[in-house]
Amino acid sequence: KTAAGEKGYIIKHYHIKETQGSPRKFYLSEQFQFDCIPEVIEYHKHNAGGLVTRLRYPVGNQTESTPPTAGFSYEMWE
Repeated sequence: KTAAGEKGYIIKHYHIKETQGSPRKFYLSEQFQFDCIPEVIEYHKHNAGGLVTRLRYPVGNQTESTPPTAGFSYEMWE
């Protein structure tokens, strides 16, 4: 959220990473790895687990064909 008295939100974009070993694991923060992406999201909805904050609100319209982050370069991710 923005500073007191201002309306709006600060949006953070996170890149879900995947381990190279077998079995594959998914993570946002290396110390918290999971078997599938929904487990990553569910965990971080309730725990910050190495992130700035926990995941709070999904962003974007689920009916869009191209995700809003499609044009981001590697440097723009948290």
